[in-house]
Amino acid sequence: MIARFRRITRKAAVLTMLVCLVGVTIGLAASGDLDSTFSGDGRVFHAFGAPILGYITDVALQPDGKIVALGFQWNDVTGSGYDLFVVRYETDGDPDLTFGSGGGLTTLNAGGYESSGSVLVDASGMIVVTARTCGTDWLDCDVIVWRLDSNGDDDPAFNGGNALIIDYDGGDNGTFGGVALDPDGKIVVAGYKTGGTYEFAAYRINTDGTLDNTFSNDGKQRFGFGSGRDDYATAIAAYGTRIVLAGYTCDADDCDFAVARMRKPGGLDPTFSSDGLQTADFGADDLAYGMARASLARMVVVGTRRTDWDRAKIAVARFDRDGNLDTTFSSDGKNTYGVGTEALARDVVIGSANSAIVAGAGRGATGQDLLVMRIRQGGGLDTSFSTDGKAFADFDGWEDGYGLVEDASGNYVVGGGWWPQAAYILARFLP
Repeated sequence: MIARFRRITRKAAVLTMLVCLVGVTIGLAASGDLDSTFSGDGRVFHAFGAPILGYITDVALQPDGKIVALGFQWNDVTGSGYDLFVVRYETDGDPDLTFGSGGGLTTLNAGGYESSGSVLVDASGMIVVTARTCGTDWLDCDVIVWRLDSNGDDDPAFNGGNALIIDYDGGDNGTFGGVALDPDGKIVVAGYKTGGTYEFAAYRINTDGTLDNTFSNDGKQRFGFGSGRDDYATAIAAYGTRIVLAGYTCDADDCDFAVARMRKPGGLDPTFSSDGLQTADFGADDLAYGMARASLARMVVVGTRRTDWDRAKIAVARFDRDGNLDTTFSSDGKNTYGVGTEALARDVVIGSANSAIVAGAGRGATGQDLLVMRIRQGGGLDTSFSTDGKAFADFDGWEDGYGLVEDASGNYVVGGGWWPQAAYILARFLP
C-alpha cells in the first residue's frame, strides 16, 4: 500500500512538473510576436511638434545596433514649413538624447518644403539622407542629399558640410525613396524627372558630395518606358557594375511595376530583357515601392495591386538576372496577398533561406495596422512566422509601415506613421 502511494505521488509530481513546463512554454515569445525587450511591448510611439502630416519613411542601423529613422513633419518651432527630422533610437527603443541638437533628433531644412525619401548608414558610420525640396505648391521639386556624421552633425567632407541640391535641367525632379551605395562607395539615388511626361531618373554622387561626371557625363540619367507614359523610380540597388531601379509606369488607364537595369557608365543594360527595361502587370493599378536583391541576382519588387480606392492587395514580383519574371516564384513570377480589404507593401529585405520579409500595412474591420509578412522562396506565405505568415502592430489608431531593416539578432524593425495625430512609430518583431 505504501509503495503504491509512493508511485502515485511520483506520478503526480511528474504531472505537476509537466504542467509547469507547458505553462512556461506557452508563455515564451514566438516568431512574429512583438519584441517585449523593445520599449516594453515592442512598440515606440514618438509624437512631437504640431499634429500635422508627418511620419517615418525609412530606417537604417548603425554598426552599434542603434536605429536611425528618417521622417518629415511640419516644423512648428521655426514655422519654416515641412522639414526633415533624423531621429536616433537606442537598441531598447528609447530616443538617444546624445544625437543631434537635442531630444535625439537633427532637423534638416533646405529652404523649401521637404519630404523625406531614404536613409542609409555607410561602413564608417556616416548617415546619408535623400529627400526632395519643393515650393509650397509641391509642384517644382529638386533632389537633396545630405551626409551627417554619427553625432547627427553635417559632415564637412561632403559638399562643404552642406546639402547637395540637384536640379535636373529645370522643372520638377525629386525622389520618393531609393538610395544605395555602389561598390566604390558612391551614392546612387532613384527618382523622377519631368519633361512633358515623367521618367525614371538616377543620380550618382561622389563621396565628397559632388555629382559623378563619369556617370552619364553629369551624374544624372533619365529614361522612360514608352511615349505618353509617366514613370517614377522608388527603389534602387547597386552591385558589381550594375544599378537596378524599380518603380512604376503609368498610362491613362493604370500603372504597372517597372524595373530597369543600368550599366555603371549610365546607359541601360541590353542584357536585361533586351533593352534594360521590364514591367509586371497584375491586371489592375499596380504601384511598386520597394526592392531587394535575392540570390542569383534576382530582384524582388513589392508594392500594391489596387482595384478600387479602398480595395487593394500586396503585390510581389520576382525577376531573374536576365530580366524575365522568375517562374520559380508562384509559377509566373508574380503573386498577390490579401490582408483585410486593403493592403500594401512599401519595403522588403531578404532573410534566411531567401525568404522575403515585407513591411507595409493591412486594413481590417477596426482600421489599418502596421504589417510584416514573410514569404517563402516559392511565393507562399511562411506559416512558421506568426502561424499564418503575417504579423501586426496596432497603436490604437491608423498605422502605416514604410521602412524595414533586419537587425543583428534577426529581428525586423519597421518604421512608419500614426494618425489621427502625426507621430513617428517603430515596431520590432521576433523572427
